[in-house]
Amino acid sequence: MSGPFGSSQWMYKLASIPWGGARGVFGGGSNVIDYITIQSTGDAQDFGDMVVARTSTGGGASDGSRGVFPGGYAGGYLASIDYITIASTGDAADFGDLNKGITQCFTGTNGVRGLTWGGQIVGGDTNEINYFTIASTGNSSDFGDCSSTKWQLGTVNDATRACCAGGHDGSTQINVIEYVTVASTGNATDFGNTSAAHRASAGASDATRGVLFGGYPSNLRTIEYITLQSTGNTTDFGDIAQDSFAESGCCDGVRGVYAGGQSAPTNQIQYITMQSTGDSTDFGDLTAGRQAGAVAGA
Repeated sequence: MSGPFGSSQWMYKLASIPWGGARGVFGGGSNVIDYITIQSTGDAQDFGDMVVARTSTGGGASDGSRGVFPGGYAGGYLASIDYITIASTGDAADFGDLNKGITQCFTGTNGVRGLTWGGQIVGGDTNEINYFTIASTGNSSDFGDCSSTKWQLGTVNDATRACCAGGHDGSTQINVIEYVTVASTGNATDFGNTSAAHRASAGASDATRGVLFGGYPSNLRTIEYITLQSTGNTTDFGDIAQDSFAESGCCDGVRGVYAGGQSAPTNQIQYITMQSTGDSTDFGDLTAGRQAGAVAGA
């Protein structure tokens, strides 16, 4: 997911995660788009603006050069999809539309396709999974269904498999983890369970591990992880720095970063080393406190 590379970094990018890169970009929660350089620390810088100011974008997807932000809420449920070129700066442009207005449709990717998982729609929640091809522009297509209607799922993924974890099923938080093979289509399959029922965790993924940060109930400070190509329950990783949920996550293949979230909202940015375990460490601050979608690449 972002930044200029030398040749050795490009080869590492191909060998690890196809969307991994030096820059993490955070869009949504307002009209502002921020970016960071993942392997450094420091405050985020201004990138540009979304096409329409929105809350609850539900995440972002990247192919390493283009970042895509689907759906959200702006006085109503948005069907629009925005995109940016990650290595540059500037305002987002129109990509296409989802099949209906959706918010809280947290997003996954294999570096080629982007997926939206569930979400809130007019009249209730949905169990739909939709996909789009990141390198092109156009409308989303039907992929399959989750096992139940749900929204605010934590999402993690490698180059072949995408997983959704937790969420809210319309009446309560849940602990279910499901997965799909992104290059195909079809319904989600059971993977395991999170350590507790929760929704709105941020996700970050490297080539083998998916890490989930925090979540709601808002006193959940847990960081937990799964091995993406196996199945099973989450394992404890450590703790986040403060109570928050609906953060955004991204990864360059080595370091996982989460930012923002509903707690004030907060402008915190924290990081971990993906293949270790332990508590998160301070990185810097967003330009403003908000929940936001995140992508990384270039």
